[in-house]
Amino acid sequence: MFTFALIIIFGAIGCFLLRLYTLLPRAAAPKALRSSRSSCRIAVFLGSGGHTSEALSMLSSLDFSRYRPRTYICSEGDLLSAKKAAALEAAKAAEVPSHPVSPSH
Repeated sequence: MFTFALIIIFGAIGCFLLRLYTLLPRAAAPKALRSSRSSCRIAVFLGSGGHTSEALSMLSSLDFSRYRPRTYICSEGDLLSAKKAAALEAAKAAEVPSHPVSPSH
């Protein structure tokens, strides 16, 4: 009877330690940071309501030469958001003519 109790106790402790091991974060090598000169892809989700204006306002403050390509995602019927995104791209292209804008479908 005493042996059975010890097996149960050690089994429970073993299960607890195994579960704790699986939950603890792994010590991995830190990822290298991007250099400030490298480019970075960005996707912008546009929606109806005030979300499009907020997203495009935040996006307009970014350095467009660094954040490229830019992908805009909006619903099929949301033509106004698509037009606003195209207008922002055109305005930024006029500021920095070295990066031509190619339309995406």
